[in-house]
Amino acid sequence: MLCRPQNYRASNPQHSLLHEAVTIGWPEVQREASAEGNGFPQRVHDEMQGYLNCGDPRHGFVEVRCEECEASVAVPFSCKRRGFCPKCAAKRAHETESHLMGILPQVSYRHYAEIAIMWSSRIGPRGNERFLLNIRMTMDTVGFS
Repeated sequence: MLCRPQNYRASNPQHSLLHEAVTIGWPEVQREASAEGNGFPQRVHDEMQGYLNCGDPRHGFVEVRCEECEASVAVPFSCKRRGFCPKCAAKRAHETESHLMGILPQVSYRHYAEIAIMWSSRIGPRGNERFLLNIRMTMDTVGFS
């Protein structure tokens, strides 16, 4: 096994434009929401704080050491959230896709049809057959059946 811990590069989300915008803008968004009396649920605060702490070694890391060459590298913890952190959300999406590819039959899948069906069942008028029929006709017309 080839050991090259010196080639490891942490993702450093703290240096991204999104992280900078959230760091600067999130406190103001919180103040405005609180001033209007709405505020945000605790889960939103937790999500944003998790994103801001993601990949920051000041909030925890693990030291990975090679048994062969004794080289080591510090790998910072990630937030492991799916909501706002693009790095962790992409990783979770990839893990889910890998899992599903192992258990689903090897046939073509249409992601857009799945989104349309989920959308119609969540916010479409329940029991409105005409609404669902229009979605079905649109999917047939576009070729997603």
